[in-house]
Amino acid sequence: HEYGHAKYEVAHQLHPDEIASEMEAIRYSLEALTSEGFTDLAYREAENVKQMANAEPYKTAVARLATDPLWKKYARLSASQ
Repeated sequence: HEYGHAKYEVAHQLHPDEIASEMEAIRYSLEALTSEGFTDLAYREAENVKQMANAEPYKTAVARLATDPLWKKYARLSASQ
């Protein structure tokens, strides 16, 4: 997760955005866990993020990820959510 933040910050040094950084960190953690074969942990990571989504920057980051296929899969969101 923190590595995702670091990648975002390096790529966006001039115009960093806290919410975009959080989105990148969430996606990175899900991608990394999936690529390493830890799908159960990816589901747990998504559940943890959903529990933190009542506060910023997680709330807006999760809202912006609503249509992201990777997020939808691991957050166990149906097509209608």
